[in-house]
Amino acid sequence: MFEADEPWATEPELNRFKGAISQEQIPLEALDRLLEGDHPVKVFRKHRGLTQKELAAMTGLNPTYLSQIETRKRGGSTRVYRRLAAALAVDIGDLID
Repeated sequence: MFEADEPWATEPELNRFKGAISQEQIPLEALDRLLEGDHPVKVFRKHRGLTQKELAAMTGLNPTYLSQIETRKRGGSTRVYRRLAAALAVDIGDLID
């Protein structure tokens, strides 16, 4: 029987697990594009191999609106960024520049 004070895993085991899943490695090319000023949504979209039309369909956004976000002509709401983050499998903070 499970006791409330019994650990499910030791602390070192838990830390190894956290380290294994906490960071996705992205290519140097993607990091360079971020440093050059490309919008993070565009960088992660391309990293995932998606077109604007595909990402727009996945998130329910108008493709024109997505393009405007990527070119910084329009901003996006928190709700929009949550949908983009979910579709791109990244943290919302990774998309805010």
